[in-house]
Amino acid sequence: MEPELYIVKYPWKTEYAEGDVDNAEFDDDKILRCPLCERYISASYWKHPREVALTKRNLPDFLYADFSHPFLLSERALAVIRQAGLTGIVNAEEIEHTCFKRKGKKEVPIPKYYYIELARSSMTVNHEKSVIVYGSQGEGNYAEPCPLCRPVPGTYDFIRHLEFNMEQYEGYDIFFTYELGGEAILSKRFVDVCQANGLTNLHYRPAAKTGAKEAAYFLDGIEDDDEED
Repeated sequence: MEPELYIVKYPWKTEYAEGDVDNAEFDDDKILRCPLCERYISASYWKHPREVALTKRNLPDFLYADFSHPFLLSERALAVIRQAGLTGIVNAEEIEHTCFKRKGKKEVPIPKYYYIELARSSMTVNHEKSVIVYGSQGEGNYAEPCPLCRPVPGTYDFIRHLEFNMEQYEGYDIFFTYELGGEAILSKRFVDVCQANGLTNLHYRPAAKTGAKEAAYFLDGIEDDDEED
């Protein structure tokens, strides 16, 4: 039986704080490129010093913030992940400045948060088994196929069912791929360890259902207000 993989999802509804990084500065010279075709496969590099303003005082272990794909990790979460031997985090750097976006009536201690860099797997999408709405295949950045970052030329406008070529899977517990850019992928082991240790605010879906709810709303016209995992 093939190992189950999950896709990290941004929590559009959450009781926890999010990170505001409006003052961030970026270095476009450090954008990651595909080693085969040299297309851009990452966002711009978030320069130091890094500053995050927290929107609430309910502070999570997994802190979602713009430009910090897939999330920032609390010191507790990072310790749990390391102690469990979970693989895929290649670097973790402490956020230099954290504060609350608004003043409160009482002091709330802010834990250390870390920006993480993830391994990038060469595993590609199995396009025969996946259900993907493809966009334009004309001129532009994705006009030509690349076996590593764009096996099918053109844009992937909508993914509603996702399967991978698992024979290429290196076994990471949290990682990016070249093909899906900033979409972070989790192993079942990663999810189980986080649940067993009570780490808060991790949102994900099975890869096979990654775009199912969005497809029902945008493509099929069926509204669904249920919370995601």
